Amino acid sequence: MPPMGIFFTSPPASSVIVTTRRSSSTTASSPTTDRPTEEYRIPGKEHQEQMVQEVASGASAGTAPSTFSWGRFIVAVLLLVIVGAGAVYTAIDAKADKMQDMHGVLVHSFELLLGALVGLLTGESVHQ
Repeated sequence: MPPMGIFFTSPPASSVIVTTRRSSSTTASSPTTDRPTEEYRIPGKEHQEQMVQEVASGASAGTAPSTFSWGRFIVAVLLLVIVGAGAVYTAIDAKADKMQDMHGVLVHSFELLLGALVGLLTGESVHQ
């Protein structure tokens, strides 16, 4: 299962379905003895090679392209703006020692969030 992106979304892997055909096959009985014997077909060598070619051609065609999730990006930027505005407000009103400490924490939080946002965006876009 491919990793799930935060800002880029791709179609689920379950949308890719490999179908099997039941033709020119040998039959075998079910391995369980307590149930009624059911017969299932084992594909012949020609059919197996054909299935391999179909799967290989589907894999080389690639999957559907990923789409950028604008909603998640906007939420991340809004969180960054709120933390940045808080850092600016505490810098303006930094008369008390507690506000000075809060300013330092908010500035470092802003730096961390900005680095995480840029890192995730570039990492996921390169992974595409």
